[in-house]
Amino acid sequence: MIYGVPERDEPPSGRVVPTVVGRLHVRVTGQGPPALLWHSLVTDSSVWQRVEPELARHRTLVLVDGPGHGASGLPPRRFGTSDCAIAALQILDTLGYGTVDWVGTGWGARVGLAAAVGSPDRIRSAVLFGALDMWRPWWKRAAIRAALSVHAVVGAVAPLAEFLMRSTLGDRRRRIDPEAAVTVSSALRKISRRGASRVGMSELQPVRPADEVGPLVTAPALVVVGEESPRPALAYAERLVEAAPHARLVIVEHVFELVPLEEPEAAVELVLEHWSRTAS
Repeated sequence: MIYGVPERDEPPSGRVVPTVVGRLHVRVTGQGPPALLWHSLVTDSSVWQRVEPELARHRTLVLVDGPGHGASGLPPRRFGTSDCAIAALQILDTLGYGTVDWVGTGWGARVGLAAAVGSPDRIRSAVLFGALDMWRPWWKRAAIRAALSVHAVVGAVAPLAEFLMRSTLGDRRRRIDPEAAVTVSSALRKISRRGASRVGMSELQPVRPADEVGPLVTAPALVVVGEESPRPALAYAERLVEAAPHARLVIVEHVFELVPLEEPEAAVELVLEHWSRTAS
């Protein structure tokens, strides 16, 4: 099967759902039990394009654009990961879904953790791709927050876009996979200026230590980290898996953070295998 990035000449279809973090764009496709997919910061639901067709054969996919991203509306001035988790549950309630399989990358993995801790009865299983948004030291968070603040003033100018791209996709992948780079760049350009500022101030905050969060994650969880991720990302993932009662860790070669976009075949295999393991 060839995993490519399909061209989209029209805005994605779907609906807008009012939530505590603003009006979020949601697209539903596929068949079977529901699975909610939430993307990384400075991207949008387009990062799932390469895995969506195959996953949709096994699950009804609920693809969310996070607040201030993609086709979603402006977020509130202050919000956090727990607010995003509440928003995800509000989306599920609106659609009439109870429990869900969570699939998140970066930011989406953080939101999935918050949902699994805060509402364990709603999260049937979790696949958490990437750990960059979970471990970033204060100076890295400050740099990205400053970049998003500049974005709020001047937009996605070339030097700024370059910095944010490197923080998300990595250098090697951009060289060998220009389509992936275009996907991330396009998503970055869609972030509104006010949205960028509010996301930077609200979401790039310190997170709880992995050994504190892990024991609270009772859902079967698969944590997937790219081999090219910085060492602290892997260390955070290792501690999280050690502390969580039903978690596994997989490291994918030649990947920075966006496994579903960078190595879609591996991502599909991992997700389907995890769903098979956790099927009731």
